[in-house]
Amino acid sequence: VIVLVLLGLVFVAFANGVGLATELAHPDVGVGGLVGAVDRYGPPLFTAIAGAVAQWNPHIDPGDTYEQSMLRLAVWAVGSYLVLIAAFADLLSPYSPFIGDLRTTRLLPPSAAHWFGTDDQGRDILSRLVFGSRITLFVVILVAILAAPIGLAVGTIAGYSGGLLDAALMRITDIFLAFPRLILALAFVAALGPGIENAVLAIAITSWPPYARIARAETLTIRRADYIAAVQLIGASPWRIVLRHIMPLCVSSV
Repeated sequence: VIVLVLLGLVFVAFANGVGLATELAHPDVGVGGLVGAVDRYGPPLFTAIAGAVAQWNPHIDPGDTYEQSMLRLAVWAVGSYLVLIAAFADLLSPYSPFIGDLRTTRLLPPSAAHWFGTDDQGRDILSRLVFGSRITLFVVILVAILAAPIGLAVGTIAGYSGGLLDAALMRITDIFLAFPRLILALAFVAALGPGIENAVLAIAITSWPPYARIARAETLTIRRADYIAAVQLIGASPWRIVLRHIMPLCVSSV
């Protein structure tokens, strides 16, 4: 069924795309014709594409408006583009990102051979950017994996416990928020030493406070729910309540 739906949506997207391209390619099309063509073919085209994507991702609603579909597709396109570049960096990079020629390719301006020029070591800048996407994704993914659970744990524990523990955890959070994140991360890097791993730790250490704030706000609402009171009545410990009944509900917000 999913395959048939996908085929139908792809056909609708293809048909509308061909119609839009045909009208835009007409030699007599003006501004009014351009706007009219986009208005006629744009919404069904993007709605069909969003519907096809929604078959694989439940977070995308095929009933979204035209603007919502465009926004979601743009986010998916950019993310997929970066992932594909990082995955196929060996095939996409025209030159080696590590080897340069100081005699002939040093500090060249952008050209057909070197689209972004070369650096002071004679290395192709475009190739270095393509390979650098791997490091960027590595850092972003690790920071998200480290920072979000820390913030989630701190926020849920503070929100459920209340009292002195809540005040202490939130004041620690305020201390981290009081400093500029970049300056604080640079200070941690200076203390930990150079290296990608230390940079990831430094960024993660300075990135958890916003997650803690969001998790605490959600926990303050959830802990007054009837099912939390029912779990307390059957004798569940506070740690079990936080880990099994509050944290899973805060994950979507964090």
